[in-house]
Amino acid sequence: MGILVNALSIFIGVILGSLYKNKTKFKINLYLAIAIIIISLLGFLENAFIVSDNRLLSENTLIIIFSLVIGSCIGDFFKLEERINACVKRDYGKINGFLDAFFLFGIGGLQISGPILMVLNGDNSQLILKALIDFPLGLLVGANYGKVASLSFIPVAVLQGIIATVAYFLGGHISQEMLMSLCSMGFVILFFTGYNMLSKSENKIKNINMVPSVLLVIIFYFIKGLIV
Repeated sequence: MGILVNALSIFIGVILGSLYKNKTKFKINLYLAIAIIIISLLGFLENAFIVSDNRLLSENTLIIIFSLVIGSCIGDFFKLEERINACVKRDYGKINGFLDAFFLFGIGGLQISGPILMVLNGDNSQLILKALIDFPLGLLVGANYGKVASLSFIPVAVLQGIIATVAYFLGGHISQEMLMSLCSMGFVILFFTGYNMLSKSENKIKNINMVPSVLLVIIFYFIKGLIV
């Protein structure tokens, strides 16, 4: 359900955006960025902390921090964001818009944690949240690239389906604590998406380089399960 909603939000957003061109680009960017920052902060707090005896407690903060730091270093080492940007800047002719849209919609924390949460908890909230974010982004993409970019919903949905399938078969090894940490990491990466939309180019954070952090969360919990 969540994968379908997200796919439709991309397709419809891009199609509508292709009709209106660049008229409201700045306003959509501004309001969307603020909304993303607020939502990501709330989502992180909800998944990273619990309330006990009127105190905020967290058992997974250190894992989130270590995963973020080490994962970002790995992303920086392999220059993930630079490589993706280099692919985007190449001239592929008419499919440029399609590729740019796929990189925009198909890479991020919620793209990974959303399908996992859907399969293991029956919770579509992160994918629906991603859909609410992707729809206005789709308007901007459609205004800039036209209808061809709407086809990006296909690889985005396929990738989510693959992640969901893997999560289904590995579900017995994924604890609730790991799932909450994955969601927290997804919201951390999402926060910097909003931050970058408000920042000048020299102040932007390379949040695509943070994506390996999501995989490191899984690795850390598997190691923890073997040790404990």
